[in-house]
Amino acid sequence: MIARQIQEEIIKRVPENKAIILLGPRQSGKTTLLRQVSKMLNMPYIWFNGDDPADAALLTDSSVSRLVGII
Repeated sequence: MIARQIQEEIIKRVPENKAIILLGPRQSGKTTLLRQVSKMLNMPYIWFNGDDPADAALLTDSSVSRLVGII
């Protein structure tokens, strides 16, 4: 695996209880990076996939109460 500097930055910011949005081109390693981070943190998480129509619909025009309801 390639060591990424941003991995440490993500791990450092997770306890802030804020959303972390990771953007990048397809096949650039975003999912792999987040899977590695999630294993290291051993905390509950939810995966959203913007390519999945159901997830995209959920994330479009959503309120905080709607998103909290799925947790």
